[in-house]
Amino acid sequence: MLTWKAPTCFNHAVAVSALEASPAMHTSQANDSIDASTTVRVVGLVEHILASTQHTRPVSLTMRLAELGVTSMQMVSLMLAVESEFQLSIPQSDITPENFLSIASIAALIERLQPRLP
Repeated sequence: MLTWKAPTCFNHAVAVSALEASPAMHTSQANDSIDASTTVRVVGLVEHILASTQHTRPVSLTMRLAELGVTSMQMVSLMLAVESEFQLSIPQSDITPENFLSIASIAALIERLQPRLP
């Protein structure tokens, strides 16, 4: 099984401050907010993928990944990294542009797919 480690360029403080500043981190279907650790982990995955590019802009939770320069091959890598990191399988019906539009949309997808503990 592949495991993901946060790259050395990943700054958790930046990710957490971005998370705290983002009003978009609430699901539209429920009043529960998305787990901050989920979002921080997704930010790390995206940062890891962007580390291989010349990306220098700050990453926003709601910025379109395509605007960050994520290619189709990198998007596939991101999808596989999400499955590995969160130990889940994304159903084919959920592999849509809308679910992989931004860090916020990926975090919402993960929260929806992960089983709720009582």
